[in-house]
Amino acid sequence: MRIGFLGKGGSGKTTITAAFSSWLEGNARRVLAIDGDVNTHLQDALNIASEPPQLGRLYDEMATYVRGERTDLGDRPLLSTTPPSPHSRFITCASNDPFLARYAVTRGTLSFMRVGSFQEHDVGANCYHTKLHSMCVVLNHLKDTEDDWVVVDATAGVDTLSTSLVAAYDLNVFVIEPTMKSINVYRDYLAIDPESATRTVVLVNKILSGSDLDFVRRALPDTCIVGSVSVSGALRHSEQGDRAAFQTFIEEHDGVWRALQSECARRRRSWGAFQSRLHEIHKKNCEWWYNAYYNQTLHTGLDAPFEFDGNPA
Repeated sequence: MRIGFLGKGGSGKTTITAAFSSWLEGNARRVLAIDGDVNTHLQDALNIASEPPQLGRLYDEMATYVRGERTDLGDRPLLSTTPPSPHSRFITCASNDPFLARYAVTRGTLSFMRVGSFQEHDVGANCYHTKLHSMCVVLNHLKDTEDDWVVVDATAGVDTLSTSLVAAYDLNVFVIEPTMKSINVYRDYLAIDPESATRTVVLVNKILSGSDLDFVRRALPDTCIVGSVSVSGALRHSEQGDRAAFQTFIEEHDGVWRALQSECARRRRSWGAFQSRLHEIHKKNCEWWYNAYYNQTLHTGLDAPFEFDGNPA
């Protein structure tokens, strides 16, 4: 199961991602939490001391790893949009997976990876989308089962739409504040990619009173609202350094996490449909500019989409 938390910057995506991941961890679920935001605060919110490598700096070696024994590419590069092949080397959520051993930090049933932030050499020469290519490679080659939970703190706004991550999640959760600016980010996302509507819900955050929730309900249909999170004194205390208070915040909103779990669980992924969309995205990107950039055709002759039988081995 894959769930991505999206929304306007400052809406509370990282807090909600950390709370839901921690709730799953506390219920003995196997969790892979990924920080895909430029601000990189998820590690601290999860209280993880050890720092994993920054995926955004390691694209080439990760692409070499997942390339595996496939022959359909020939001497062509493996791009962030390249769909997997039956001969790819896949990643699993198991704590002993060699990919996680190299690129993640694991604590009990929770593994944590991060894309990473900007470095000095990126200034004036790079954008965050190029770093997200590494996360695309991970999610395009991840064999997660229905018992696994992949939880992603995504980039703010509609940035996800510019990468193959638009197809990555079984459930998109827009964390919105009771403001028009926050609501409009959600509306803009669906206006650009209406295909995502059936797997996108809204979680209203930072509710001060019933009037806040009423405001959102006047702007959006109830059918898209999965729950709401109130402004919490426990959360404020946790942000002031009281780590134990974050667990109190999680317990205060147990019903919200259960609702998210239920919403995600009822959206069973079709592996074949997921791969077919990756092929479409790859073809579009190649025809737009990859083919011209590499001076060769990169989207033809690839292995066809195939079914994942639920066995990650």
